[in-house]
Amino acid sequence: MYLSESQVIDLLATLAVASAPGSRLAINFGVGLEQRDTRRGRLGRATMACSGERFRFRLPPDDATAFLSRSGWEIDTQLDGPALRDRYLTGTTLGGSPITDSAFVARARRSERTKARAPSATRQSQADCRSSRGPATRALRLEA
Repeated sequence: MYLSESQVIDLLATLAVASAPGSRLAINFGVGLEQRDTRRGRLGRATMACSGERFRFRLPPDDATAFLSRSGWEIDTQLDGPALRDRYLTGTTLGGSPITDSAFVARARRSERTKARAPSATRQSQADCRSSRGPATRALRLEA
């Protein structure tokens, strides 16, 4: 993933804060490029390297429940690549496709019990708005 762990947490927390309790989120992690012994992994990493992008964070499937919980979401369904293939591709021309088990999707709902923290970027923006020395105030002074 091209975002850092803290950026992913902030993004998910922002979504949680902006969502009503019980709202749903679908999210996927892992695309198979992290697998070093596959052609797809090698080609994908080479393509990313040429574009200047790099992987900054990878969430292991076993850590997903705790990770999403920290940002205000509760997983109610999690499926790895092979389970997705079996559920949605069986009987199609893609049914025999190799899909990495490190890739997974999760369906989560906004926790009614957990109060998500405001993301660090949001907290900084709120602090800037309260401070006469914040960027928004400086911009207003320049325009005035």
